[in-house]
Amino acid sequence: MTLVGHGPPDIDVSVLATDRRLTPSELPLEPSSEGIVYGQELFFLGFPYGIIGKYLFRPEGYPLPLVKRATLSLFHGDVYLLDGHNNPRFSGGPVVFVPPGRRDFKVAGVISGFRAEEEPVLAGGQPTPLVYHYNTGIIVCQRIEHAVVLIQANPIGFSLA
Repeated sequence: MTLVGHGPPDIDVSVLATDRRLTPSELPLEPSSEGIVYGQELFFLGFPYGIIGKYLFRPEGYPLPLVKRATLSLFHGDVYLLDGHNNPRFSGGPVVFVPPGRRDFKVAGVISGFRAEEEPVLAGGQPTPLVYHYNTGIIVCQRIEHAVVLIQANPIGFSLA
């Protein structure tokens, strides 16, 4: 893999180029959030905790990712905030959706993390100096258009044409 580019400091996106197609040609995944609707169901893919399924995708043997579901909860500037339960190591994974009235998936963005909150640890109902962090279920998704800009500025890697 070769680095295509990193987004500016306020955009948590990096793009890597491959030398081969990673999805079947009959399964196009347009990198666009056009048609995304507030409140709609989205899916995000990744390999949290090193979980890799036994089934392989394509003859080259790419493992299938874990697929999880979320709801588009807020358009928030350059990011989407999703309601779902993300885990460590989903970061960088695609967020896909099907526009209403269509059947083809699009890539709306990439996971950049989740919001965690800090709560005090109590002992006998009394606060201790310890805290724990919990996953709020709010997922941060960087819009795919940021990755497209990086790709257009440095078009290297496998050609889809």
